[in-house]
Amino acid sequence: MKTVELPDKIDIEIPKNTRAAFTVETPANIPKLHQVSLWIAKRGSGKSLSCANYVKHLRDHKLVDRVILVSPTYKTQVGLWNFAGVEEEDALPATYESLLRIQEIMAEEAEEWHEYQKQLLIYNKLQHFLRNPSRTRMDWSLLFDADDAGLLDFYERPKYKHGNRPISIYVIFDDIIGTEIFGTKSKSGNNAKQLLANMTILHRHVEGIGLSMAFLVQVYLGPFALPRVIREQASFLCIFKTYDIKRIKQMANELDIPEETFKQLHDFATDEQHQFLLVDLITKDKSMKYRKGFNERIELSSNLEEPDAQSTQHEEGTRETEKKLTK
Repeated sequence: MKTVELPDKIDIEIPKNTRAAFTVETPANIPKLHQVSLWIAKRGSGKSLSCANYVKHLRDHKLVDRVILVSPTYKTQVGLWNFAGVEEEDALPATYESLLRIQEIMAEEAEEWHEYQKQLLIYNKLQHFLRNPSRTRMDWSLLFDADDAGLLDFYERPKYKHGNRPISIYVIFDDIIGTEIFGTKSKSGNNAKQLLANMTILHRHVEGIGLSMAFLVQVYLGPFALPRVIREQASFLCIFKTYDIKRIKQMANELDIPEETFKQLHDFATDEQHQFLLVDLITKDKSMKYRKGFNERIELSSNLEEPDAQSTQHEEGTRETEKKLTK
């Protein structure tokens, strides 16, 4: 097989002054933020505990600032979710109205961030004039803008509660299969499932600041599983022990990993209680695409088929879906 170069080539270049969807820089061993994570395990396998510890780690390292939980079982797991950083007012029932509340929270936080940026721009312009009064023509409207922003009352550099980046929010959905959110219609007659799907597809772009999402479910495929449109947005999956060979084959097929390779990865990673196979679909380092739990990367045996490099394909596919929705 070979290629033949065509005339009138189309070169791909990145335009200046363009900005990718907002991201939070993370260490090499932490999947990129913002993200969609899937935690798949049967009841009692430890998915809630593992997710709570993961999110707490993100909070401890200043990568996540606010955690929202959508779950009908919060009251029976208050201690666990408080440990993860969920405040009582951010524990929401699994309803259509809760999705609207998340949208309201995002809009409020975005407004605060954009107001800070506006104040900072005015402040910097004033600073430039004060440092160079003889060489800068005064724009008197700047004083009115500064007064409206309250900068003339206490002339100091504006501050934002999370420094020089927007707030980082993580929304956890736990035990929502079979709730109103996954019914065709909510009690109010609205399509909660469709709203959740759209939020997931556009999670990196919500209100211009983005958010991360985690889905904790007992099954990956089937009538009582997440819709495919949500599964396809996954940044990484945490797959706990299952003895269902059919389910393993289905997951391998959807993740485009050779069945035997996936089965051996699964069996090796889950050979200890409460451990899981982590598959990082948008990994920054291909050597860490497959991990046993959070802290051990898996090296494939020489006799196993190396899966196609799909991190780039997955990310491009996600962006294509986003483009279609944002047009």
